[in-house]
Amino acid sequence: MKKITYIVILFTFLFLPINHVFAYRRATSSEYKEYLREFLESKYYVNSNDDNEGVCNVNTVHSECSEVKVSSTGKSYDLDTYIAGVLSAEPGATINGNDELGKAWAIIIRSFTIAHTNDCKNPITASSNEQNFNSSDMETYKKYAEETSGIVMTKNGKIIEAVYSLARASDCISVDNNKCKFKRCTEYAVSPNNCPGESTEFIVPAGVVTYPNSDIHYGGIEPYIARYLANEENYKYDQLLKAFYGEDITLSNLSSSNDSSIETSCNNTVSKTGKEAIDKMTEIALQQADEVHSGGSKYLSWFGYNYRVEWCAIFVSWLFKQIEGVDKYIKISAIAGEIPRASVAAGLGTWYEDECTDPSTVPQPGDVIVFDPHYNGTYTPYPKHSEDKYYSSHVGYVYKVDDTYVYTVEGNSGDRVRAKQYSRKTHCQTIGLQGINGYFRPNY
Repeated sequence: MKKITYIVILFTFLFLPINHVFAYRRATSSEYKEYLREFLESKYYVNSNDDNEGVCNVNTVHSECSEVKVSSTGKSYDLDTYIAGVLSAEPGATINGNDELGKAWAIIIRSFTIAHTNDCKNPITASSNEQNFNSSDMETYKKYAEETSGIVMTKNGKIIEAVYSLARASDCISVDNNKCKFKRCTEYAVSPNNCPGESTEFIVPAGVVTYPNSDIHYGGIEPYIARYLANEENYKYDQLLKAFYGEDITLSNLSSSNDSSIETSCNNTVSKTGKEAIDKMTEIALQQADEVHSGGSKYLSWFGYNYRVEWCAIFVSWLFKQIEGVDKYIKISAIAGEIPRASVAAGLGTWYEDECTDPSTVPQPGDVIVFDPHYNGTYTPYPKHSEDKYYSSHVGYVYKVDDTYVYTVEGNSGDRVRAKQYSRKTHCQTIGLQGINGYFRPNY
């Protein structure tokens, strides 16, 4: 029996391609057209005339909250109407017509309300101890609630109690050029120097924060700092949320299904333009894989090289250029790890760790997938390369994801463009081969 086992193992390693043994494989030439045909017929493809189909890009989280009871008034309001009333009473004038700021606040208030009231089972008071509420000017702010309807912030599959508070002018830590540094906590805290969770720092011009009251806390978004970031630094609503509540938050859609687990859902916050960009890149990428581009000369010459270099990052850069996505969705580079590194630094998107490191990560079509060689010779855990978290030896484009695999198109794979697939949960733990390091997701 042992002889038979040894023979089977020996046959596996001698006669099966090594990529089958280590949980990934590349498509045969006949499969490229099939991939393209399936894509054009699939739910991932967005017809330009259809706004209702899209790329699955966020999670869903269970909630039965449909209306909120305000104990101090004795009345109940549907959730979005209640949010409009809180918007009027709380951040109100600080929004001042900035739509990104208004949407950020609507998501914050929705998240706090559901978490604080135990999914709206408990009433809430209209006071500064919970949330102020003004029913007389709701129409002005209702559009922000409607535009973000059903979107909440989650961490590890749970809606966060997204607190918010003012900062004191006296908390200014002076820095050069007449600017102030303010420390904030991502959760409720009575001191910015004693955060129960993560802390963040913001540097803004002196005079942005003028509030004198000492009876405040230091958690979550700060209205006047947020207004400065939205108006002067052009922060989008998702950037504002991550800035104050941490990079690990997820924007999730509410679902009233009986299944309370997190699962992939189509994201109505991805713009129609973003969906079309992803679809166009997927179509172009699969066409490139179907053609023969050995040696990468087409992409190398586009980037300005008249000699051969490793060209996986150049291919990804070229792909985004085809949809005019350079400096809009990514920063281009000939170095694999520099694409996510520079793109995150420029505020063009978000970094997600591999699923072995962070089980809440869900790769999505349109992501840039990044690989780390993991030459550490152990099985688990797999420490990342010490240079930084974006370090990469290879990079590609994600065009499809299912429960088991992430599907990619990669340049410089065997010195040509190839469509490949990887096990989502095991390929980040691969000895001696390139493991998945993480994903960069542009702000589509």
